[in-house]
Formats: sequence, C-alpha cells, structure tokens
Amino acid sequence: MQAARLLNEKEVKEVLGVIRRNYACDVEHKLKRFLFIKTSKEKIRVLTPRAYELMRKLRKARQVMAGLYIGRLKRNAKIKLSLEGAQIVGEKAKKNVVTIDEKHLYDFLSGEDVEPKSAENCEVNNFVIVKCKGDVIGVGILRKKDDKFIIENLVPKARRLIYLKTA
Repeated sequence: MQAARLLNEKEVKEVLGVIRRNYACDVEHKLKRFLFIKTSKEKIRVLTPRAYELMRKLRKARQVMAGLYIGRLKRNAKIKLSLEGAQIVGEKAKKNVVTIDEKHLYDFLSGEDVEPKSAENCEVNNFVIVKCKGDVIGVGILRKKDDKFIIENLVPKARRLIYLKTA
C-alpha cells in the first residue's frame, strides 16, 4: 500500500493553483471543507475530517485508503484529473475544455480516440476535460496529427463501455 500524507495549507494552495492554471477555474470554494491527501505516487484525494480520523484509526489494524481520488500531479505542473475530478473542475473550467459530437460519445466512452467538435482555449499536448452536450464525460490529451486535432482517450479500461457497433 502506498504511503499517504495529509497536505498542509500551503501544499493545498499549490494543488489548487495547478488546477487554476490548467483549467482557468477556481474550485477552492467547493473543496475548502475537505482535507487533501497525497500518496507516494502523487495521487491527490480529498476527504472530510471525520473520514480522515476514521481512516487513521483503521490504518493501525490494516492498510486503508479513503477519500475521493481527484487526480494525479505530473512533474510539469499539470494535473491528470480523474473522472470525478473532471466533473468537479469541468463545471466552471474556461481553459483546456473540448466538446465532442453526440455521434462520437460512445466511441470515446469505449476507449477510442476522437476528433473534437470544438476546443476552448486549449493547449496541444495537455490534459483536457471532455464534454458532450454540457456534461463532463472524461479526460483526454489534445494531440495534433496530420493537421487535425485528436483527443487521446484517457478513460481507464475498467470504466470503458463495451458495446457492439451495428452495421
């Protein structure tokens, strides 16, 4: 099990700053009542103070990890958001947000790379929040291939939809 530690106020502000710089939104008001935990693999989790105390008591008996996984910090001051993290941030994000057509929705959710319909203030080779009809559906990386933009899919295999294409 990976060692986890509680982040202090300065470290929490740094994490929120990374989110602010990458997605041009402020989520501090949503997350101010939560504690932030960082694992040895740079994964960020949030949980309530009561859940943290319960986790600490249970850890004495066995290894326990609690909290909502919101993303993983990357070494280049970027954050790879989880689906839940993208849903928290994506509501107000003004940067690195792409929209896909409804016809590409099931392709994306099944793990395929797709073309974006629109890209708002996006950086190439950066993590993007993927939306369809205003709903956050996942996270990807915006790539440029042969003068076209492609969203490289980052939906975990365990969360992908399995469907059969009809002719």
